[in-house]
Amino acid sequence: MKKIVPIICSLTLLNACVIHVGANEPVNTQNRQLQLNANNLHQLVAETAAGDLHIIGEKGREQIEVEAHIRYDKIEQLELTLEAKGDAVVLIARNKEQVSFGYVNNASVDLVVRVPERFALKLEDGSGDSRIEGLKGDVLVADGSGNLIISGANKLNVEDGSGDLSISQVTGDATVDDGSGNLRVSQVSGNLTLTDGSGDVEINQVQGTVTIEDGSGDIRVAQAGGLTVDDAGSGELSYQQISGRISVPDDHMRE
Repeated sequence: MKKIVPIICSLTLLNACVIHVGANEPVNTQNRQLQLNANNLHQLVAETAAGDLHIIGEKGREQIEVEAHIRYDKIEQLELTLEAKGDAVVLIARNKEQVSFGYVNNASVDLVVRVPERFALKLEDGSGDSRIEGLKGDVLVADGSGNLIISGANKLNVEDGSGDLSISQVTGDATVDDGSGNLRVSQVSGNLTLTDGSGDVEINQVQGTVTIEDGSGDIRVAQAGGLTVDDAGSGELSYQQISGRISVPDDHMRE
């Protein structure tokens, strides 16, 4: 078995300051930068807890850069690391301990991450708004809460808890399991498979077949290669410019 040796990135502390806020908010802020060479690396594996996240794939980039804006009560309870493991770069931004002797550590980290556009992504995100753009590899996302925007992926798999979700520019198939919040999907070159809990759904420009199982909310589909609605739930269903086979519940069939 090939031995995997972690390579710890360089970390630069930029500045720190103290702010005065409410009793339930972190009282300190700090900025950090993390960097790692992307040679022989092909994917980003990230686990992020609370805070906003922006991941950017950039053409010609061979350096992974992370900008972190940290809000915290106890800095020693925050884990923020970037290291290479095999062919992946692993980013961790989370609290080491959520509760200690009845005390809750309120740390959160806003992140801007820049990687080569060729990268794949595996992301597990807790809370906060997230934006992922410019990637050409496969993208796998498990998102807890907060709005999520994904623009650019090969094969896409998303499991989203709550918050609005927007997906575009997928060159392969897309599979989406969405809990609550409005959903918009466009520019998918393969098939789209969607399981949706609640919220309105708008889908357009899908070259393959769109397959939907929906709980509640209106559904609008336009410009798709085919449409299969296994369960439309409650809400209106409208569709137009479907070039292939259409299969929808009887109460939504057009006369």
